[in-house]
Amino acid sequence: MIKDPVIAVVVAYHPKIGELEASIKSLLKNFKEVVVVWNGPHPFKIPACLNVRGIHVLDMKSNVGLAKALNEGIKKAFRLGAAWVYLSDQDSVLPLEFKNRAVKYSHNIPKPFKVAAIGPNYFNQITQEEGRIIRSEFLRRRRDRPNKNKPYIEADYVITSGSFISKTTFNDVGPMREELFIDLIDVEWGLRSQSRGYKSFVLPKVMLDHKLGDDPFTIFGKAFPIHPPLRVYYYFRNSIHLYGKDYISLNWKLIDLVRNIFRFFFYIALIKPRLQYLKMALLGIYDGCYERMGRLSR
Repeated sequence: MIKDPVIAVVVAYHPKIGELEASIKSLLKNFKEVVVVWNGPHPFKIPACLNVRGIHVLDMKSNVGLAKALNEGIKKAFRLGAAWVYLSDQDSVLPLEFKNRAVKYSHNIPKPFKVAAIGPNYFNQITQEEGRIIRSEFLRRRRDRPNKNKPYIEADYVITSGSFISKTTFNDVGPMREELFIDLIDVEWGLRSQSRGYKSFVLPKVMLDHKLGDDPFTIFGKAFPIHPPLRVYYYFRNSIHLYGKDYISLNWKLIDLVRNIFRFFFYIALIKPRLQYLKMALLGIYDGCYERMGRLSR
């Protein structure tokens, strides 16, 4: 299913150079070529770890947002001859043979399926838990642990980092929505592709470590990854923006609306600074209702 050549794409935004260097080294052990989209800081001074063979650097000149940075990196990879792209975080370190294992297990996916994206199982170092397979049912969103006895599992979408996307699919479904700037980019693209008959898959036997969120908040023995107030703004704004899209099912919208009500009270009641979270959540809701998209500039 996944076919060479595969070129990796990573967006760098104010990276810790040591973490970026470790990530780049692991990528080059798996892929012959890597596109690094430099999204900040600016002015750009290229780190030594990017001045090596196989690295192609795109300087965005300013923070253009994750969605646009991904689009530019993906298009660059396709111009370089990629049939598939692999999307990576700036601090993810791939194990040896990661790509080869993903290619191997992806061939278990039946050929008649139109494949949107393929992603690995992942372990979140922040919450110390494995990722979940997200699947929407009637008025319910299932979050199942990956069954490692299965070669592949269908999901509504896979998270951006760690995902493989083909040139054919990207050209058909279209690019990431740049107006989202950051947050829910992978969800929107996955649901959009799903509405066009594509399916996303997780490979339970392919494992990758991730860092999703910041320091966790633990309640009743369960850890929740916490995001800063600005990310909460983008999440609420983008959620409401997606509620207006006709290609996203009413079922998904209703489930997400209920979850957002709980998310709103969770942040303003339990997470400090509460007033800042309240302000950014309300601003996100307001801007989402009035379609004020892109980068927050006020």
